[in-house]
Amino acid sequence: MNSSNRCASCNLIHPGCLTCNATNCFVCEIAYFLNPPTCVRCNINSCLRCTVSNICVDCALGYHIASSGSVCSPCNSICLSCNNQANNCTNCIAGYYLRYYLLINTCTMCPWQCLTCTNGTVCLSCIMGYYLTATGTCVSCKSPCMQCSINDTTCNSCVSGHYLNINTCLLC
Repeated sequence: MNSSNRCASCNLIHPGCLTCNATNCFVCEIAYFLNPPTCVRCNINSCLRCTVSNICVDCALGYHIASSGSVCSPCNSICLSCNNQANNCTNCIAGYYLRYYLLINTCTMCPWQCLTCTNGTVCLSCIMGYYLTATGTCVSCKSPCMQCSINDTTCNSCVSGHYLNINTCLLC
């Protein structure tokens, strides 16, 4: 309650606070830490949670905590997230898969015809003009199919100058 005996948002009473009473904050928002009776903003860029203003315990996606805890450093550009160092990936961007190599997890490029993959030979989805087989390989659609599924002649869309008629591309 505020001075007018009306309910007020914790954030209005204590900036950065999620749970409070009239005098104390108990739970802080992301990027704030509890310094009773209020919340204080972390002083570290890309830090989601800190214990004091200059010690981060959780960085934003795409960043990792540097050894001192006072900096959130960016992950390698192909890592969606990383742990302890820029090139020790925990998740990869599309078109790459996670592979344990030389004591760290690295992101390795999928085969060129794969949009996503689980390793260097098994695709989960394919680029335009290819379809995914039951064994996880991407096989080229036969022209005039621009996109196909199930097999190389079951068309979903056609190249210019053709139209789709019940999964078959016919000349205009």
